[in-house]
Amino acid sequence: MAGRLKIFPNGATAMRQLAETDASQPIGCTQSTEIISTPGVVLSGSLPPGCELSTMYTAAVTMRAAHARQAYSLIDLLIGADQGELRERAGFLDGRN
Repeated sequence: MAGRLKIFPNGATAMRQLAETDASQPIGCTQSTEIISTPGVVLSGSLPPGCELSTMYTAAVTMRAAHARQAYSLIDLLIGADQGELRERAGFLDGRN
């Protein structure tokens, strides 16, 4: 099996290569956001509990930010409840659930 594995420098590259391969029944593994955003690749499901890899994204504004008000506005836009459906469609899960 090791001879059939192909390693790429990142998930986006791996998914592009997966979409372009002529291999019979190829599979790939990376974060759902990279799978969903790649034309020609379909997310088939999540890895089983214990095998998954979750990434927690955080945002902060430094005390000396030159444009703190705008930074807070951007954070509010990204985490706003009205953006939840868009985040979910892009493959991001709410860590509170």
